Amino acid sequence: MIGVFLDRDGTIGGEGGGIHPFEFTLYDFSAKAIKLLNAHGIKVYLFTNQSWIGMGSFQSEYFWKVLIECWKY
Repeated sequence: MIGVFLDRDGTIGGEGGGIHPFEFTLYDFSAKAIKLLNAHGIKVYLFTNQSWIGMGSFQSEYFWKVLIECWKY
């Protein structure tokens, strides 16, 4: 299996860091680029390093709850 790992903030969208999931938007080219990779048999894995969880601004459980809510749309 071939795969590519992409960071969320500043790579596929957003403004470079610490964007709440409800405020996050993809760059215009991101969805097309990911679909193109998938069409060539390349799996795309998205990851994110949310500093506000590390700083204790909120718990990771809250982040996952919000992210799951976003996936519904």
